[in-house]
Parts: sequence; C-alpha cells; structure tokens
Amino acid sequence: MTSPASTKRNALGVWAVVCGLMPIATLVAAKMGFPGRFDWIFLLIWPVECIAATVLGVMSFRAASRGEATNPGLAILGLILAMPAVILLLISIVGILSLFI
Repeated sequence: MTSPASTKRNALGVWAVVCGLMPIATLVAAKMGFPGRFDWIFLLIWPVECIAATVLGVMSFRAASRGEATNPGLAILGLILAMPAVILLLISIVGILSLFI
C-alpha cells in the first residue's frame, strides 16, 4: 500500500505527460489553421506549455528519485514529449533574434 505522500506526488508525473502533449497539440492545431484569426494566441501559449512540461517533468523525476513518488516512467515520458517542442522553441527564439542582429 502506498502512503498518502507518494500518491500526492504522483500527480506531478501525470501533469508532466499532459503538459508534454499540449505543445504538440498546439502546434498541430496551428498547422491545421484551427485558430483562424487568433494565431497570436497560440504563439503566446506555446512557450508557456513548453516550460511547464519541462519543469513538471523535472520536478516529478526528482520526486520519484527521492522516493516521494512511484511513477518515474511518467516523468520521463513527460520530458520526452516536451523536448521536441522545447528544441523547436529554442530554434524559433534564435531565428527571431537573428533577424535583429
């Protein structure tokens, strides 16, 4: 039986996966032309989703390493899902900054 503290920290892994899927869904929706005239909202939401997925994945993995959570696999999955979006975010930032240099 798991202690209440470990189940409390297991939610971080679930949220890491959910937040890891959100940037992918946002990019797919933007590519399909879903937002219409609200494209700028997707450009503002996407970096926040990338950062949230990465932070939650790291927090969940650290909690699992300390024994506070029992689902390190979900933490790793959240990080794996977030990494392509984070890489695209960094490439986008470098591309935008290169326009001004």
